[in-house]
Amino acid sequence: MAYVETETATHFMRIRPMDNLHQLSATALQAKLTAGEITSVDIVESCLARIERYNSRLHCLLSIRPRMQLVAHATSLDAERRARPYALRSKLHGIPIILKDVFVTGPELGMPTTVGAAVFAGMTAKRSAPLVDRLQEAGMIILGKANMTEFCGFKSNLIKSGWSTCGGQTNSPYRRRDLVEDDQPITAGSSSGSAVAVAAGLAPLSLGNETSAALVYPASVCGVYAYKCGYKTVPMEGVFCISDSFDCVGPIARDPADIVALAEILEQEPSFSVAIASKDGGPRQEFRGLNVGVVASTWGVHESLIAGKWGDARVIKEYENAVFKMRNRGGRVVYPLQAPEPDSIRYDGETLISTSYGEFSDKIKEFIQSFEYAGIKDLKDVIAWNHAHASTALPFPYDTQSELVAAVNSKMRPEMLQNIIPHLRHLAGKNGMSEIMRRSGDLDIVLSSSECQLVTYAAAAGWPCATVPLGNWRKNGQPYGMFALSKDGSEEILLRFVTAWGKVFDCAAEASAGQRFRHSTNSPPTLPSVLTANAVKMETALKSWELDNNIKLIDPKRDALYQYDAEAQKAAQNARPWTADPNYFKHVRISAVALIKMTMHARSGGNLEIMGLMQGYTEGDTFVVTDAFRLPVEGTETRVNAQGEANEYIVEYLDLCRAQGRQENVVGWYHSHPGYGCWLSGIDVETEAMQQQYQDPFLAVVVDPDRTISAGKVDIGAFRTYPASHKADATGADGFQAVPLDKAAEFGAHSSRYYSLEVSHFKSSLDTHLLELLWHKYWVQTLSQNPLLTNRDFANKQMLDLASKIREATAGIRRNRGSQMLVMGGGGGAGKAGDKAMQKLSSEASMIAAKEKAGLLATGVKASLFNDLGDQDRT
Repeated sequence: MAYVETETATHFMRIRPMDNLHQLSATALQAKLTAGEITSVDIVESCLARIERYNSRLHCLLSIRPRMQLVAHATSLDAERRARPYALRSKLHGIPIILKDVFVTGPELGMPTTVGAAVFAGMTAKRSAPLVDRLQEAGMIILGKANMTEFCGFKSNLIKSGWSTCGGQTNSPYRRRDLVEDDQPITAGSSSGSAVAVAAGLAPLSLGNETSAALVYPASVCGVYAYKCGYKTVPMEGVFCISDSFDCVGPIARDPADIVALAEILEQEPSFSVAIASKDGGPRQEFRGLNVGVVASTWGVHESLIAGKWGDARVIKEYENAVFKMRNRGGRVVYPLQAPEPDSIRYDGETLISTSYGEFSDKIKEFIQSFEYAGIKDLKDVIAWNHAHASTALPFPYDTQSELVAAVNSKMRPEMLQNIIPHLRHLAGKNGMSEIMRRSGDLDIVLSSSECQLVTYAAAAGWPCATVPLGNWRKNGQPYGMFALSKDGSEEILLRFVTAWGKVFDCAAEASAGQRFRHSTNSPPTLPSVLTANAVKMETALKSWELDNNIKLIDPKRDALYQYDAEAQKAAQNARPWTADPNYFKHVRISAVALIKMTMHARSGGNLEIMGLMQGYTEGDTFVVTDAFRLPVEGTETRVNAQGEANEYIVEYLDLCRAQGRQENVVGWYHSHPGYGCWLSGIDVETEAMQQQYQDPFLAVVVDPDRTISAGKVDIGAFRTYPASHKADATGADGFQAVPLDKAAEFGAHSSRYYSLEVSHFKSSLDTHLLELLWHKYWVQTLSQNPLLTNRDFANKQMLDLASKIREATAGIRRNRGSQMLVMGGGGGAGKAGDKAMQKLSSEASMIAAKEKAGLLATGVKASLFNDLGDQDRT
């Protein structure tokens, strides 16, 4: 489940995005709130619009709080602001935040807590974590839960950073189309989604956690700020942890002022900002009073990164330029600082990682107790559950759980941990980096590259640490930065350093700054070009699809189509004019949203028939279909059957719709005919007749997904059956259709029992936004493909079927001619029948050829519009 939206689709239609709010920091948003220029509701809706537009490609969010809850919460906070403008809950009153999916959220928030793992997806939390309550008490709005590396990277050593079973692969907003996969910017982990969401402007703030680097590293590769609070400075109950001795949480933001404001809430230290302001050195002296040690750019960096990024002359120059700027702005800087490598933090052969394995089993058992009992008690149960549900929990290629197994098999006992951990703290802190800082002139801060093991010192010692952005690597545009740590209890000093950094480096407009994200409120970040470029191409593809299918935008005043008139429908039911005229209904108007959902469903079934229902109402002789939903039924290649569970599903679905204000009734059913056209089989006729008998007015719609893609437009038909007493002319189905030979007999056998309705499509102003969402998620990937390539099997089957028909028709003509010789005058009618058969075959061959020609033309057009294949060929 890559993305959980907990409300019905109609709520997407009420988005009223505010221009550029996503570009502003939380501090800037608060200023606008105070000035009365915007409301918290405006901010929430802007965030939701951004999420709905981009999360389908970034995969950075796992779940979103229900929209009605969000709007209600924001509205109440706006009311508090109006009533008590000088008594706000905090500096972040009315500001949305995204939480990494390690923070337990209670049922009242409408979001699961999964840690990215399928095993937790169905569990119900008993209550929210105290830290979540603390954020809400401060007036913050919990917007959603972020994707992450599953189990914080402790599931398997094969899993890629940012990937989880529940959310798939989190993608960097810096990805580029001109790069191969191995060269693409990474997201790092495990707080991948939290960092990406902030960098892409989906929310101004997020919260993550780490044992070592899992918070600050993802932030650094996304070009944003992050701060890990000091050990035990915030409550960790209800937070998924690997280690009880090293884990802590912290904020991610695009502006240092936001980091400080959220740190004050998390650590309940409201004086941070006041203390920082009192020690401000003023213009061009931002670092005055700070003693900073900077290790060499390659210190603690893996050799593969030294050969790449950190050996790059431009990166080294930017790194050393940072030293110069800090000195030039009043700081005392020791460079290069001499420090022992982090692998020296080892006691009796044990390290921070090995001790974490020893603590993990107890921590996950503690975490499981945050949920109502669901048959899972401990890590062994988790491993067993994953094995039992391997297709879901262990999908290829991430089909192992080696780290979980290693943790459950750890030989480290509590008494061993009690002995080892204090020694590790001493080696990293008092006898390690603390001593280096003392001997180097009582340093306040130690700085390193953002891909080194300085964070190991911070984790083992229990010190706070942070990351600050520095530049972008020219190879792929990947941001990089610097890690910073300060001593235990010196959180204020570290936050002061981060604040000074933001003032100096965000104002330094170097020649290369155009390639960087700019994070000040005067020059806010823009979404990376890969997303905006794709959005333009998707918009072009969407308009092409609407044109192909003649989808018309109705007059905005007709948006009342979505306002169900119960009295009018009741009056129509009482009058029942369709009982007097079996051809009473003549038209079907299908919304673009319903059309695309039905076609997506039909395509997903492949060669198997699928089935779903349509919601809407009748208006005179017209069915108006406003929405459609699939049914959980089993299909075959020739039929689809709705079982008892499907009926229960229908009742439950409609009850949920009505609870959300959706009063439309079911007005029909739809199903697919993969590759054999839109008409009703004998079973279809019986099904429709039964539905018309018991819940008329009712409609049958058939979609052919294969012909849809082959033709570039939706192949769809709408039908109603005649009552049993009606005698219709046996004229056959309307229009010429090329029906496979094995379906030909059935095609004509029942055509007198039903008639077709005229189908048209509309797009209201209300469903335009939802259509764009569905389009971005699916259809551009389908219609941007070559129809001749994606439907080769269908085209081949058409040709083979045509050949079979020609052989049979030819044999029939020979037989008829023989009959004419034996019985004088007996073959005249047969000869005419043979001519008619050959005429139909000629029409069918012409139609196949026309579709192939259209496919060739579409190839060129779509290559130019969607895939830039024309440009690639020229190069």
